[in-house]
Amino acid sequence: YTEQTGRSSCKTCEAGKFASSSTVSSCAVCAEGKYQNQSPAQAYGCKQCNGGRFADQTGSSGCKACGVGQVAPSSSSSSCSACGPGYYQGQTGQQSCHSCSKGKYIGTNGASSCKACGSGRYAFLISRSSCKACDPGRYQNQNGAHGCKNCATGRYARSGFSNCKTCGRGQYASSSAVSSCSSCPAGRYQGADVAPNYRCQSCDKGQFARSPTVSMCSACMSGRF
Repeated sequence: YTEQTGRSSCKTCEAGKFASSSTVSSCAVCAEGKYQNQSPAQAYGCKQCNGGRFADQTGSSGCKACGVGQVAPSSSSSSCSACGPGYYQGQTGQQSCHSCSKGKYIGTNGASSCKACGSGRYAFLISRSSCKACDPGRYQNQNGAHGCKNCATGRYARSGFSNCKTCGRGQYASSSAVSSCSSCPAGRYQGADVAPNYRCQSCDKGQFARSPTVSMCSACMSGRF
């Protein structure tokens, strides 16, 4: 370009600027999202920043890579976007975020990795921002799980339990996957420290259960049956 008429030579546009034609009197600066890294400029325009990179100022001589947890999906970006909850990006200069896999989650923006669900919790689907607690009667004793397990016979669990608890003497679990134990009904008992089945045992002839929570039957007094 040249600022004055009658000059015998032209000046060169420096990096970050360009001459839009052969007859201009000044250089124009590259817009945000574009750059010019040659001095003198070899073209009538600026170059676009590739996806995953950005230029946040006018007159840039180069583009910057998006940091971890951020992406620039398209070219000519002036800024990067943070990965949303349930997504992450662990590398720089990327165009897209990754989904958290099953059993993992992330609840914040701009994450570089996902976290494993803790014991008693799970993530059944991908791209989760949080984990769910195991339902009553179910448990999970490992981290990073995408499901829960049923409590076995004679055991129970409340919501979010990492292990099932045992039904003690005088109690029973009416089925698998229960949230609490039941007391034995009148005339029945359960004498084991860990209930071995879904029901209580009947007292033998000539015996009775003093209360619903007893662990053994008592003999009837003389004159009673």
